[in-house]
Amino acid sequence: MHMQEGQQEEARHKLCAGSSILSRVAAGVAMAALVLHVVSVSSSYWMEGKIREGSPIAHTGLWKDCVLYNMFTTRETWVCASYEVAHHIDSIPAFFKWTQFFAILGICGHVTTCILLLLVIMLPKMSKQRLGIIVSIASSVIGGVSVLIAMSVFPASYPHQPLPPFLVTWSVSWCFGLDLLSMVASFAVAVTLVWDLRKGVSIYSNSAA
Repeated sequence: MHMQEGQQEEARHKLCAGSSILSRVAAGVAMAALVLHVVSVSSSYWMEGKIREGSPIAHTGLWKDCVLYNMFTTRETWVCASYEVAHHIDSIPAFFKWTQFFAILGICGHVTTCILLLLVIMLPKMSKQRLGIIVSIASSVIGGVSVLIAMSVFPASYPHQPLPPFLVTWSVSWCFGLDLLSMVASFAVAVTLVWDLRKGVSIYSNSAA
């Protein structure tokens, strides 16, 4: 009985024993990248339209457009609708669908990286295998590249309608900054893991040695 308890206690102590500091740092950064990207994708502040005085009158995201009504009164009212409703069209244009696709692909890449790194860190057997780290590197790069493509396509293709262009100046909004940080974090995770592999740190070492 005491022997079994001792073995269980030893197993608990060996949890995370085979993982390196760099892999734990990479896992934390990967989680931060996931949170930043999810917040950005779910918000409607990818682009913002302002009148010449600098007051915002419209903002848009990947799922809805919002326009300020009663803009010349003291009581502001924001009205939000889907892209096709806001732009009076029957279907979502191709560039919008591609942006949504790569944004979701980015989430999948981030989630895959986080799960794999947590498994590598928590499970001693996974820590000794390079495959988990290699797949984590690939999924992190996929996540970062997907975010980059989404960030490139959307502002370049977004029609500045239905607001008159001579009244409105369009620019990227704060969600763009969050996605930029998410992209940088994804590539940082990949670089950190590659560095970890090259340095030959204790991720794959035998904890009993």
